[in-house]
Amino acid sequence: MKTFLIATDFSPASRNAMQYGIELARAFNGRVVLTSAYEQVPVTVAEPLVLVAPDMGAIVTQKLEAEADHLNIEKATPVEILAKEGQASHAILKAAAEVHADLIIAGMKGSGKATRKLLGSTVTSLARKSSVPLAVIPEEASYKSPGTIALANDISMQADTHLLDTLRSLVEKFQSKLYIIRVITKQSDEVVEVLNRPSNLSKMVGKLEPLYEYPLDKNITRALNDFISTHHVDMLAMIPHKEVLPERWFLRSNTREMLFKTTIPLLILPEAPHKQHTHSIIF
Repeated sequence: MKTFLIATDFSPASRNAMQYGIELARAFNGRVVLTSAYEQVPVTVAEPLVLVAPDMGAIVTQKLEAEADHLNIEKATPVEILAKEGQASHAILKAAAEVHADLIIAGMKGSGKATRKLLGSTVTSLARKSSVPLAVIPEEASYKSPGTIALANDISMQADTHLLDTLRSLVEKFQSKLYIIRVITKQSDEVVEVLNRPSNLSKMVGKLEPLYEYPLDKNITRALNDFISTHHVDMLAMIPHKEVLPERWFLRSNTREMLFKTTIPLLILPEAPHKQHTHSIIF
């Protein structure tokens, strides 16, 4: 991975993700781009009534410069900035395309009811729409090298051979232990899963020598969080599937549920293939 785009709304959650992203980029000796979205909103000024449109682009650029200066001093890592006009997730994806991002890292706020009601929030929208890998960093998660990574196995036989490239890069860089997890609902299903393991999965993981695990639980989210706690997992990777009605599917998906319930970074690997020379984004 070469380019990391850090998207921020200047909230504590995104600042925490910035710190995580900077450290991750340093490990790869990567390029860091800090971006934020903005929209021009006219303001009514009374006596007489006049619509005034503040230059939001300039305002956001100044805030990005201040963040970059702070990061440059604190981490000694050169940080580029990019303010993009438009609705947040669309603007971020445009920024990703412009800088050829390899990874998107986004900060995630708390998991209260108010947060869960925001079904159109930036992070869930990015997770639904991005064709670039996305790393979501919970607000309470501090950076540590991902010594143990778990992949929730839901790989189809038709999956693109490059689907796990980002995961492979992380495992190889940090010499991580890799678990591949398939949650089952009945004990007898384990034999079936082993015998029907997708043949392309072995090719994707290559020489990473993963450990295959089959937690037993009817609740996938609970099973994953229990596994994370028991095995001291530092990062969880998941693959959301886009079906005929992706928005309806996503609202009920295990990936979306983990966005709100995980306490460790969540790496979302898009099923749609992305260009080989793309780069990374951090939110």
